[in-house]
Amino acid sequence: MQMKIISFLVSLFLTIAVTAQQPVYTITNNNLTPAAKEASFSVSIIPDKVATAFNLFVQNTEKKRIGLQITHQELGLLVDTSFTDEQFKCRYNFDQVQDGYYQLTLISGKERIVKKIEINTVSMRQVVIQ
Repeated sequence: MQMKIISFLVSLFLTIAVTAQQPVYTITNNNLTPAAKEASFSVSIIPDKVATAFNLFVQNTEKKRIGLQITHQELGLLVDTSFTDEQFKCRYNFDQVQDGYYQLTLISGKERIVKKIEINTVSMRQVVIQ
């Protein structure tokens, strides 16, 4: 009888020890909205290294009509155009625009891609003593 109790306690101890070493997985989901579907077009924005400008590339394989808008927080709508090309490439020069936050929005039906752009001019002063 004692042997059965001891073997039971040993197997119980081993079971608890093995179970304690197993990782505990928990999943929390605070965002209960369904995952967004990938857009049917892709966007790349590449800043220009020389000027205050950027190059916009849009890959539109389905040749849908895509609306392009660039807005400023205070000045409002600056660019409003649309295209249906398979590949859209354009360079936007911001040398003469006001500093601040700009928003680039691409819209095709219910699909929408929004990119934020910040223009911040830094002036450098130099003192030369001769």
